[in-house]
This record gives sequence, structure tokens and C-alpha cells, in this order.
Amino acid sequence: MRVLVVGAGAVGQTFGHHLQRGGAEVHVLVKPAYGAEARSGYTLFDLRRGGVASPLSFRPDGVCTDADDVRKHPYDVVLITVSSDALAAGSWLEELAEAAPDATIVGLQAGPGDWDRVRAAAGVERVCWGVIELIAYQSPLPGAADPEGVAFWIPSWLMFPFSGPSERVIPLVDAFRAGGLRSREVRDVIALTAVGAPALNLHMVALEAAGWSIDTLLADPELLRLAGRSVQEASAASAHPLGVPVPWWIRAMRPWQLRVLAWVARRTIPIDLETYLRFHFTKMGVQTRMSLDGWIATADRVGLESEAMRGIRARCEAVERAA
Repeated sequence: MRVLVVGAGAVGQTFGHHLQRGGAEVHVLVKPAYGAEARSGYTLFDLRRGGVASPLSFRPDGVCTDADDVRKHPYDVVLITVSSDALAAGSWLEELAEAAPDATIVGLQAGPGDWDRVRAAAGVERVCWGVIELIAYQSPLPGAADPEGVAFWIPSWLMFPFSGPSERVIPLVDAFRAGGLRSREVRDVIALTAVGAPALNLHMVALEAAGWSIDTLLADPELLRLAGRSVQEASAASAHPLGVPVPWWIRAMRPWQLRVLAWVARRTIPIDLETYLRFHFTKMGVQTRMSLDGWIATADRVGLESEAMRGIRARCEAVERAA
């Protein structure tokens, strides 16, 4: 299998390394300014298997910097690992789909409308969708003394789900499994991520409003309730156009559950959690706000509640103005 990984950030490098380890020929598509770095290869650290003490190497089998480079190779899979805002920028997605006319196009983004954008560019019959079930970041985190590279953590119990035409999903799942990533075919990843993504993103908005302090967030019952209500509103807005129900666990969400989750996460995730969340979600702030604005717009358009979403956005903006 020949795979083109679009974007060689932390997620792209992590997936590329594992797919290559499983026997795939892995190329990357990067901006011209990053071509030399990609050709020289990357250093990764698996935090579950020794971390910085056991560095790993990922040298792509090929590097593309534009659509003309992509046309030179018959790719089986194009794995898009860029953010939602990058996905929507310019016409590169349409050019990529045209340059790889036979490839399975795999999206991983969870923003409102991302799947529609990719399907419009590539055609429904060859698009698959998945979920990024890992933590990956550019090391070192701010204030840390770790070496430079990409650090990643993939809990052994996580499963990477994919959906789409079975004749395209099954080879993809097999490639992930061959590289050591547990994976499976599911009926509808899009519905799963559309109604589940607000749970992560809006709690990160709440954490930003709390100054990126987990303890401050947990000690603010009003902010916790606002976060929970905004998640329920956003999930309802996402579920409405898809014609699917809001999952029971979102309808049943209560502040005490977040307290339990924070307690567990602090004791199981092998990094400074607050530092990572601040670093990652500040970098992804444009994408998070695009998603929030999209959920509000959908709710308003179909007549659903959006008061809590507007409220948590206002809390976050007030913190930004005061900074």
C-alpha cells in the first residue's frame, strides 16, 4: 500500500511512522518550506514505551510539496491530518483530489461541515472517515527539558474507528493494525464524532476561560454547568442535520463526571496535562472557535437552543480581553 500523509505535524508523523512500520510505503505532502526537513526524517518518542529514552525514527519514503509531485505516484490512500481551518483554506483540497484520482481519501477532522467539504472535493464513493485517538505533540512542551521531536501517547485500549465504503475501509483498517494501531470498521464515524466532538472542544473552551487551570475550572460550579449545557446544545445542533439522536452519555452529563475524569487523567496520562492542553488547544484555537461558531449557527438556523454556547464563548472572550 502506498500512502500519502497530508501534513507532517505531530499527528501526521505518528500515523506515518506506524503505517510505515506495518509495511506501507509512506509519503508526506508538506509545504515547500518544510520539504528539506521531511526528507531528512523525523524523531519520535513513544511515551508508552520508554518515552524519550527510546527515540524512534520516521523517514518518509517520498516527499511531495505540491499537486504536481502527487501526480507522479499512484497513491492507494491519502490521509489528511491537517486542522479544520487548514482544510477550508484555499483550493488545495480540490487540487489534491484531482491529483490522486484513484486514492481512498481519509479525513480525520471533527469540525462542522468538514466531511461535506472533503466529499464535495473527492466524491462520496472514495471518502472514508476516522478519529484521531491519540495524544501527539511537538516536544518539548513549554518549560520542559525533553529533547526535540514528536512525543505521542496511544493507550493500548484505544481503537481507531473508520467508516466509509467497505472495500476502501477494510484495507485501511488492515494497514493500521499491521502498524500496531488497533483499528476497526464502524457504521458511521461522522455521526459519532459530530455529536461527540463538542464534549472535548467546549470543555477546552471552559478550561481556557479558567486560565488553563483544571483546579480553577473544577472549583467554578457556574462555569462547569455552562460547559455541560453548551456541550448538550452543540451536540443537538450537530445531530440535527444528520438525523441521529444525541447520545445518552451527553444528555446525562453532570459536573461530577468531569471531576472524576480529571482525577483519572492526571494519574494515567504520562505528561503535564495542563501544560499539554494549554499548548495544544491554544494552537488549535482557530479550529475550536470555528467549530463553536458553526454549532451556534446551526442551532440558530434550525431553532435549537444556543444560549449556553454563547455564554461560554463570552466567558472566554472576557478572559482574552483581560489578559
